[in-house]
Amino acid sequence: KHYWETIFEENFLDSVLTLANIALSIDDRLSDAYTVRGEYYSQIGESEKAIEDFDKAIFYNPNNGRAYLSGGSLYYRQSDLLKSIQYSQKALSLIRGEQLPEMLENLAWAFLPTGFIEISKYHYTEAFKLTKDTMRYYDRLRICEFVNENFSEALNYLEKAYAFDS
Repeated sequence: KHYWETIFEENFLDSVLTLANIALSIDDRLSDAYTVRGEYYSQIGESEKAIEDFDKAIFYNPNNGRAYLSGGSLYYRQSDLLKSIQYSQKALSLIRGEQLPEMLENLAWAFLPTGFIEISKYHYTEAFKLTKDTMRYYDRLRICEFVNENFSEALNYLEKAYAFDS
């Protein structure tokens, strides 16, 4: 509720931890409480605690898409691309709605450094079909071509993206 009002305060996320712990003290099998607490730990850089809580969230609710999504992002930041892809694909199978384009892009990002450029392009294209954000789409294709060391095509996509947002 007060995210933007308090984001730069030192104790910004303290209430998240407090409320998650209260919920878990009432019922220690609340998957969503473990997910929220895992996201808290992830935000403050305590990755091991975050992973432990995401795993508990998934144990108590194997269909907790948010735990998979957050876990996938955390594994990506830790450069564990295999787990990032596994978690992200599972999240993609569970979550629908406005988060879907972001999830498709996250999965594309995870595939990109592994050399699966065409799979990344596929996921970027699927995200584009939902967002219709042409500039973003061309920019993502530019990144794919750059990683693939096809610099002339990367420049071509950059020029196309720039034409939409000069």
